[in-house]
Amino acid sequence: MTFVDDHAAPGARAELAPQALHHLVDAVLEDAEYLEDRLDACDAYVVLVTDPATGAIDSYGPFDGTSALLDAARRRRGLDEGDLTDVAVTVVRHHRPDAADGGPRALAS
Repeated sequence: MTFVDDHAAPGARAELAPQALHHLVDAVLEDAEYLEDRLDACDAYVVLVTDPATGAIDSYGPFDGTSALLDAARRRRGLDEGDLTDVAVTVVRHHRPDAADGGPRALAS
């Protein structure tokens, strides 16, 4: 599996990002079930997009692991095409809070 380093020098990442993203998508599509088994146990995944220039943080999801990786790759590609290479795209684990009253579990908003 290939990961894109959001903290690499902009020039270095610009050269590696498209190739790295294609490898990431290929890996996900070729062996999605294997990747699902290797991801940390959690209820779902959320894609975070953070802009250090503005301090803005957006979240997308929840997704299953494979969908989160594909969504993150699509967002990274779009940001790179828009020359927004300083914006970080991260996949994070999401855990549903346990209901204190023993009721059904709900996704946190």
